[in-house]
Amino acid sequence: MIKKLLCCAVLFLLSLQPAGAMQTGWNKKESRHFIVFYWNAEKSFAKKVIKESEKNYRDIVKSLGLGSGKWTGENRAKVYIFDDRQQFHSNTSQPEWSDGSSIQRFKTIYSFFGAKNFFDTVLPHEIAHIVFREYVGFSNRAVPAWLEEGLASYYERIDKAKADEFFKDLQKNNSDPVFIISLRELSKIRSRSLRDDPDVDIFFAQSLSIVNFLLTEFGKERFRIFCRSLKEGMDMDRSLAAAYSFKDVNELEIAWQEYLKQRLSLR
Repeated sequence: MIKKLLCCAVLFLLSLQPAGAMQTGWNKKESRHFIVFYWNAEKSFAKKVIKESEKNYRDIVKSLGLGSGKWTGENRAKVYIFDDRQQFHSNTSQPEWSDGSSIQRFKTIYSFFGAKNFFDTVLPHEIAHIVFREYVGFSNRAVPAWLEEGLASYYERIDKAKADEFFKDLQKNNSDPVFIISLRELSKIRSRSLRDDPDVDIFFAQSLSIVNFLLTEFGKERFRIFCRSLKEGMDMDRSLAAAYSFKDVNELEIAWQEYLKQRLSLR
């Protein structure tokens, strides 16, 4: 269930542009902050991609209040729309369940015409990835994959409670504790390792749930302080302590678990 809802996740940074993106013959649609490249998709679809991209960009930047870098002229983000799923996967080498990917450093997004829930999940998810990474630093190793993926998923137009409900479903069918991955262990997971990880559903559900907890329970101002601390070079524990009452990720985990228990009425 969660895999389908969050299937637009970015799983790793590609070192080179996909081969299809380097080919000529692309049609394109341009706006202030975006250029959409497409082959045989309908022109009306490309026009909507431009409109929704601009809206998502404005909403995410305003909501996070993190500021953004240069997104005009040659620094505009590029969105490549392949003709179908097969063409997308053959050019990007993404796992079969993925409907979209991005290379944040190059402000480049890849998807395909007909991707499920493209405007509600894929597009806002990938734009959030780029905005966030541009702010905290593309090479900032203090930023764990769960934070980046959880925040990108937060800006999808989905019911955030579904991530919490995922754990309730697990509990019904599993005698193990509902909190599957400790936050220390979750923080060690890197994006590259996720593509073939059997626990990918758990990773994304837990990441979204934790980010949703931070934003809904403590507000966006504290989250901005948290992100700014990461940007300024603090590690995860010190960044948390700068913004919240948690002294480290262990205390964050305890607080999140209690929050989730209350949400799901678990005892």
